[in-house]
Amino acid sequence: MPQARLSRPVAAGVYDLDAAGMVPLFVENGGKPDAALLEAVDGADLALSYLSDPAGVLGSNLRRWGVKRLVAGPYRMDEHGPHAVEQLAAPLAGLGLPLVCPFPRVEFPKPGAQSEGAGLALHLGSGSSRKNWPWERWRRLIEKLQAEGLARHVALVSGEADQGPTKAFLSGWRGGRVDVWDRLPLPELTGRLAACAAFFGHDSGISHLAAAAGAPVLALFGPTNPRVWAPRSPRVQVVVSPSGQMQGLAVDDVLETARTMF
Repeated sequence: MPQARLSRPVAAGVYDLDAAGMVPLFVENGGKPDAALLEAVDGADLALSYLSDPAGVLGSNLRRWGVKRLVAGPYRMDEHGPHAVEQLAAPLAGLGLPLVCPFPRVEFPKPGAQSEGAGLALHLGSGSSRKNWPWERWRRLIEKLQAEGLARHVALVSGEADQGPTKAFLSGWRGGRVDVWDRLPLPELTGRLAACAAFFGHDSGISHLAAAAGAPVLALFGPTNPRVWAPRSPRVQVVVSPSGQMQGLAVDDVLETARTMF
């Protein structure tokens, strides 16, 4: 379906839950929270929460501070349930907001001609080392693709937790051009991903961002369930380790699908 272009930001404000001013949110009969947050919630028609609140302390405080209605969503995904998108959207259906398009989409300007996206963007990390394919196998995969004339220009998406694998991947590299997109602001990274011919990664937020940007995505899965966690897009392909562990995926297990991305 066509994507609407927003004339104003979706969120009026963002607050850090770890900030000291947020502590009263989680303390029974606590004092007042951060003044800016209190101003935002006072008299609010609706609060939608995805935080764990087994004792109802958060809900009680929000109502005490002026929220008229509180709707609680799941704070943890059911690993045997439907996709996370459906699970997270379910509480909205009761508000008359059914899930119309299950494919998230974000748009930011693509880079200019002098800094176009790479032929292939590759992210070696994720939120857990258990979900990461060994960097040696990623490099071997790229070497094989380049021997076939594919993926000549590679960009490594790198964050604070990816420095080690990124340096190891580049050590002794003799293939085609490699750029390192290190700790880019998310809007800039999104624009670059949208300009890529393909993106390769794991069960990670960057893979979801690439899919939402419209890039063709190859996502490798092992210990997590792709039926729940795989990026949602018609342009996403998933390769799952038969053993449930990333070490169980051989390079040739991924190569056939990787070829189809170009």
